[in-house]
Amino acid sequence: MSFLDFIFPPLCLTCGRRLTQGETRVCPSCMAALPRSHYPDIHDNDITRMMWAFMPVESAVTGFRYRPTGPMRAIVHSMKYEGDKDLCRLMGTILATEPKPAALLATADTLVPIPLTKEREAQRGYNQSLELCRGITAVTPLEINTTLLKRRTFGSSQTRLSRDERETNAQAAFYLDDIESIKGKHIVIVDDVITSGATMRACITLMRDIPDIKVSILALMRTGV
Repeated sequence: MSFLDFIFPPLCLTCGRRLTQGETRVCPSCMAALPRSHYPDIHDNDITRMMWAFMPVESAVTGFRYRPTGPMRAIVHSMKYEGDKDLCRLMGTILATEPKPAALLATADTLVPIPLTKEREAQRGYNQSLELCRGITAVTPLEINTTLLKRRTFGSSQTRLSRDERETNAQAAFYLDDIESIKGKHIVIVDDVITSGATMRACITLMRDIPDIKVSILALMRTGV
């Protein structure tokens, strides 16, 4: 334990309890109690059905459920707005060891993080989706592809937009580059939060005409479930 940890002991993000040596960001009790998503079938569920009209995705799953008053709120806020890159990687590792996400990842070849614009990434200091991928690769043999999916518009946060506004913004935001890098592969598009699904739909729509690929979807959490 460092001197600063002695003076200002690290506290659990969700319950405020003092963390002991070896504990990181969220205490074991809170981590065990986080609200898990429940998907009996990773190939046929509400997320895959939401995408089928745009592209027949292989599988889709999230690890946790998000509610504004729930324990995931502090975690996502720290990941996105408090510069906690290490927490992003930790949650990526935790996500990859959850049973359903692990089953999805076991059949995949490549992780494709949802990109931020250069402006937003510079402002935040990192891309939380990429850091989630790096956490996943700590416990899987998967590679990360950052050359395929690009973002062209900055725009404002999607949080306060209507469903139709999110869809319109998302469709204009993304484009593909280096398509050759994923031919013949099963790719997993990775994001931190699925809300309306507009971002994922925009991304898979770009990929539906690429021959000889499979596409799956993985997110740390989902809102409204």
